[in-house]
Amino acid sequence: MNAAQMQSASLDQQMRVSRDFFSIYNQMTDNCFSRCVSNFNYNQLTKDEASCIHSCCDKLVKMNHRGMAIFMDVQTKKQQAMMEQVTQMEQQQQNQDQTVLPSIGSETKQST
Repeated sequence: MNAAQMQSASLDQQMRVSRDFFSIYNQMTDNCFSRCVSNFNYNQLTKDEASCIHSCCDKLVKMNHRGMAIFMDVQTKKQQAMMEQVTQMEQQQQNQDQTVLPSIGSETKQST
C-alpha cells in the first residue's frame, strides 16, 4: 500500500468515525428531546426539562461508555484467540513440513 492509499484509507476511517459519532449524538439528542421537552410556550427550557435533559444525556453517555468498554474487551479477547489459532496453525504446518521433508530426503537417497 503506497502513501496515497494509506492517506485515503485513514481519511475514510476518520469519516466513518465522525459519521458514527454524529449519528449517536443525533439519536441521543432526539431521544432526550422527545422524552423531556413538553412545553413549547417558552423559548427557554423549564427547570424540570433542563434537569430531565441533563439526566437523560448523562445516562446515555455513561451507557455508551460502558458499551464501548465491553466491546473493546470482547474485541481484544477475540483478537487474542485468533492470534493463538494462527500460531497453532503455523506450528502444525511447521510440524507437517518437518515430517514431510525427512521422508522426501530418504526417498531420494533410496532411489539413487
